Amino acid sequence: MSFPRISTLSLEYIRVPVKARRAGVAYDPTSDTVYLAITPKPEVNASDQYNEPTVWATGSWDTEGTRYLAKATVGPGGDLVPPEAAIYQIWVKVSSSPETPVMYVGDLEVF
Repeated sequence: MSFPRISTLSLEYIRVPVKARRAGVAYDPTSDTVYLAITPKPEVNASDQYNEPTVWATGSWDTEGTRYLAKATVGPGGDLVPPEAAIYQIWVKVSSSPETPVMYVGDLEVF
């Protein structure tokens, strides 16, 4: 997934589409707790290189019809604060009984 570039001075929402299924049927995940995280992208530009998160920010949900979007603010004073200009990996975790999926969802460039 591709996210817009943002300035180190900017405070903006990142929104991540989430598709949820139970017993093979789509459902509304907005009653589940959602978390987001950012981690520095590894120097090696390989598709299988990840820095898994250890710190998570509680996110919230947006809906667009039957489309569900996890969201959190990124930037100074936000839910997720990148320490410097760089490329970061974005992660989403949904706490839903009995599963808690953790998903790498794409990269965010902060300049």
